[in-house]
Amino acid sequence: MSTLKLIPVRLPSDLVQAIDRLSGPGKRTAFLVEAARREVIRQAQLRALDESAGAWRAEAHEDLPDTVEGFTEWLRGRRRCEDRPQTRE
Repeated sequence: MSTLKLIPVRLPSDLVQAIDRLSGPGKRTAFLVEAARREVIRQAQLRALDESAGAWRAEAHEDLPDTVEGFTEWLRGRRRCEDRPQTRE
């Protein structure tokens, strides 16, 4: 477990009341820690999405169909191949 650090945080009283109702007696800190961890993960994922936007180039993948229907059929074909029993040589 990492070390804990006490930080002063000001929250609107209506938010504190809602947190207390949801978390139960004596569990406010655990609730806030979990909420903060989830938000840190969410923000990191959003940043990664923003940074990777435009990384996919269709011209680099000309072997893939360019319509949803075509891709669906291509994928089904791949799955049919994977479902076949593998023979050993």
